[in-house]
Amino acid sequence: MSYAGESITYVKKAVYALRHAGLSRDEIFFDKYYDGELLAADLDSQLITIYGQESELIAVFVGKAYAAKDWTGVEWRVVKDLIKRKQGFRVMMLRFDDTPLPGWLSIDVYLDLRNRDPEEVADKILERLEVIRRLDKEA
Repeated sequence: MSYAGESITYVKKAVYALRHAGLSRDEIFFDKYYDGELLAADLDSQLITIYGQESELIAVFVGKAYAAKDWTGVEWRVVKDLIKRKQGFRVMMLRFDDTPLPGWLSIDVYLDLRNRDPEEVADKILERLEVIRRLDKEA
């Protein structure tokens, strides 16, 4: 889960819905589950590894605060790199508003969150995760 702190309430509800649907804590990278591990001086390097190499799917919750934050900027760079490396299928864009992001084009696909509750979004994340896991088995 990549998000700005201002979106924590919404994201937390989506995470709890994912847990309720059967994903374990270990299957969800939600920073609040890993506070101790993330208290390192090289957090930016850790995030590059977590998002770029260890994640099956990155759910990116984008809005005005996301575009303005430094830490989400690090995560966004990893997302752009995945897209460049033809791994964009592992990125799920979820937008709270129409705030522009560097490198994001008007033709790029996203799920509009303005009229969706977190539980519905969790269902969509699970659907996307199933597609990715099926693709990985076929590869």
